Amino acid sequence: MDHSQMVRRYPIFGQVDGWYFRQEEVSAGCYIIEGCDVFGRRISRSGVGTPDGAMSECIALAREINETNSH
Repeated sequence: MDHSQMVRRYPIFGQVDGWYFRQEEVSAGCYIIEGCDVFGRRISRSGVGTPDGAMSECIALAREINETNSH
C-alpha cells in the first residue's frame, strides 16, 4: 500500500518510521491500538481507561521491530 492508502486505514503516523497506527474504543473506556508497517507486519495492544498506555506499548514494539530488522 502507498502512503495515502495506509493513512486511510491507519490515520496515526509519524510516531515511528514506516509505521501507521489506529485506535478504536471497543467498549466504554476499552481501547485497541493496531499498527501496520509498510511491509504489512501488524501489531496490536489493548488498554483500559485511556488509549495512551496501549499506544505507547505499540510504539515501543514498532521501534523494537525496526531496530531488530536494521541489524
